[in-house]
Order: sequence, then C-alpha cells, then structure tokens
Amino acid sequence: MWNQAAIYRRRRRTFAVSVVLALLLLIIIIASAGGGAPAKRIVTGVITLPVSAAPLTYRPAAALLAPILASAAAPIPGQTAFTLLGGLDGSNDATSGVATVDSSQTKVVGELPASLFAAAAVTVGHTEYLFGGAEGTAKDPIPEPYIYSYAVTSTGTVAQDGKLPTANYGLAAAVIGHTVYLVGGDSGSAALDGILTWTPGAASPVSVGLLPVALRYAAVAAVGQQLVIAGGMLASGSASDAIFIFDAATHKLRELKAKLPAGLFSASAVTLGSLAYVLGGAKVTGVGSAATVVPVSTIYSVDPATGKLATAGSLQYALAEASATVVRQTIYIAGGLSGGNAVSYVGTLTAPPATTKTKTKSKTH
Repeated sequence: MWNQAAIYRRRRRTFAVSVVLALLLLIIIIASAGGGAPAKRIVTGVITLPVSAAPLTYRPAAALLAPILASAAAPIPGQTAFTLLGGLDGSNDATSGVATVDSSQTKVVGELPASLFAAAAVTVGHTEYLFGGAEGTAKDPIPEPYIYSYAVTSTGTVAQDGKLPTANYGLAAAVIGHTVYLVGGDSGSAALDGILTWTPGAASPVSVGLLPVALRYAAVAAVGQQLVIAGGMLASGSASDAIFIFDAATHKLRELKAKLPAGLFSASAVTLGSLAYVLGGAKVTGVGSAATVVPVSTIYSVDPATGKLATAGSLQYALAEASATVVRQTIYIAGGLSGGNAVSYVGTLTAPPATTKTKTKSKTH
C-alpha cells in the first residue's frame, strides 16, 4: 500500500508539472503571435504607460523680461509669435501687462484694463479673447466675469466683449471652429462644473454640458470636434487623475478608462495633429496640513480616438502654472512655477515629422 501511494503521488506531481509547462508554452506562443518587437514602455509611479509614437523634443527659447506664472497665452494671427496676458509676478501679485513673445525676443506691447491672473485666452479669427481671471493676489483672489478682446495686429486696443454667467478664474478654454469652449473654474465661493460655449459677438456664454465633478485648473485642448479634459483640482483641494472627452457635436461626455498616473492640476494642454498633449502640472503629496504641491516635468499624450494615454517626453524643468500655445506646429511654453518660484523660462516643443510610405509600381515592358 505504501509503495502504491507513493506512485500515485509521483504521478500527480508529474501531471502538475506538465500542466505548468504547457501553460508557459501557450503564453510564449500567444506573445509571439503578436509579431514584431514589444512596444517600449515606461514606468511612472505604479502605473506603466507606453511611450507615445509622437514624443516631443524640448528646446530653450528667449527668456521673458521677468518671472511670471498663471498668465494666459494665445497665438498672434499671421505671426510666428504669441501673446502673454496678465499673470502673477514673482511676489504673487496680479499683473496687467501684455507682452508678445517669439523664439528670439519678448516685448511689452500694452496693458489690460485690470491686473488679472488665472484667466483663459484663445484666438478666434484675427482677435485674441480673454475670459475671466482674478485680481488681487494668489492668496486673496478676487474673480471677475468679463470677456475681453485684444487686437494685437492693429491698435492693441482692449475692449469688453461680453460677460460670463459668474465671476470665474482657473477656467480653461479651447476653440473648435469659431466657437470657444470654457471648462470649469472657480467663482470665488465654489469650484464650477460647467462646460460653456461662446462665439464672438454673443453677450454671454451658454451651457452645453456638465462635468461629473467641479474642476478648476484642468488641462483642456481641442482635437477635431472633441475636447480633452485632463486632471484639475477638485473642490476638496485634491487633484483629479481622470481624463474626459466631450463631443462638441453631440454634447456627450465620457470618461476614459486610462487615467493619469497621479492626480494633476495646473498643467498646460495643447494640440498637435490628432493628439492632445498635457504638459507638466502639479501633484499633491500628503494630506491635510502635511500636504505639499510638487510640480512635475512629464509630458503625456492623449488620443481621443483610441482613448490611449502615453508618456510623450519631458520638460527641461518640473513646471506648473505655465502658459502654453501652438504657433505654426511649434508648442511654446512660458513662465510658470518651478522649485517654489516663478520663472522666466520660455521653451519650444516639437513633434517628430510624420513619416509617409510610398509604393513603387513596377512596370512591365
């Protein structure tokens, strides 16, 4: 009996080993069936992200005349330059300056009617528009509800062109066609969850959707007929790791399964081609009185068509509350908060040129 039991045990062990080896062989076969080399991946925190097929390359450009953060940026129509409007200076006080910036120089060209920071700016046609913002200081913001137009290419005159439904700062703006989309923000008494649209000439924006949570300082960019809304600060003061897609045609909002590796706010967002890029930003570490805000340097790409999130390079410095815009397929990113201080850096980001495959037809004689 003893010898027979031992035989049965040996047979069971042999069978178990055979099953394990068979499973390993099956996994190898399935992995090989994918063909080609495995996709390069990068580990960020506890989440593994693929590397974007269109990573950005950072290069330093001309410096600003003074350190600044939380200013608004918009491209100048017909020029290889952009405008910076308002912002916080090195003492965290709101400023009213308007400056033009290109790859070689920065110059002051005008002033806003009020000192403003954390406003949103876009260019529609030949005019730049500025939405909301706050007067005062970073610690004591006084939000305002005005929409201003700024004609850089002519006289530089600032005019009031409309009014938001409520005072708002920390909002984000993007353009689809000739329509401006405004997302989230803060009224001074509460974070906002609205998605609004405004067209030049209208007295006030109208609501077209709601976020599932109120967000301020979210990163927003338009890709085709869709808005990519990434991260942002929640009403609780913590940062969101969610990415939403808002369809301008249907007014439907969906949340991507992909999430940022950590909650992120005060990042910049721009569009190149079919991708939205989320640049830098800040994450919150710790809780309560021990919480600290830590800027990051990572760049992410978001593809709204596939819902994929990827790592797409890195800024030269960890940077939050910077201003970014696209001028003729080059991303400019200016100012911001790095190492606890406002900075005067300006950098450019470019994607690799698109590659095209051509077929050669053989001729028969």
